Amino acid sequence: MNRGVRLMPGFPMRFPPLVHTSRLLIRPADPEAAPIINAAIRESYDELRAWLPWADHVPSVDETREHLIGARAKFEVGSDHGLSLWGRDTGRFLGGAGLHGRLADSSRREIGYWLRTSECGQGYAREAVGAIAKAAFTGLGLLAVEIHTSARNVRSQRVAVGAGFTLIAIRDDGRVDPDGVPSPSHIYERRADAA
Repeated sequence: MNRGVRLMPGFPMRFPPLVHTSRLLIRPADPEAAPIINAAIRESYDELRAWLPWADHVPSVDETREHLIGARAKFEVGSDHGLSLWGRDTGRFLGGAGLHGRLADSSRREIGYWLRTSECGQGYAREAVGAIAKAAFTGLGLLAVEIHTSARNVRSQRVAVGAGFTLIAIRDDGRVDPDGVPSPSHIYERRADAA
């Protein structure tokens, strides 16, 4: 058991299989949606490759499906939570997010996110990140969630602040953006006790 993690007696600690906001449905990665998600990645590739190491090439539909299969398996066992963002009224795939257990402190997780290019600028990322953080606190009993972003990625920094996160550190940690340019990491935090 993690020291400091709030566990409720008799309540299994799991990230919910569906999180919704007024405009979004946030659910686990779905391999059946691979063609739709792949089309969004293709649409958004130029923006994605600027910031995300996984966007080192345009994936095939089969590669996207294999990634989604793996993400769904990790979701099921609770080791990682790959999520898809869908328009609540439109059913349109809007982007992806994740709640990742890559931090040394297991009472915290890191949120990552991306939106398809045609859906940027409408507040969807901020709305999704806020909802994922709340679900992480209630479903997993986490003490805090973090967002790590390049010092050069101003749009991602705006999402973090807009979703109620606070800048807690700027680290020159050897980060190199996918274009080969070194950039310090901006680390944002949202704590459960401030949610």
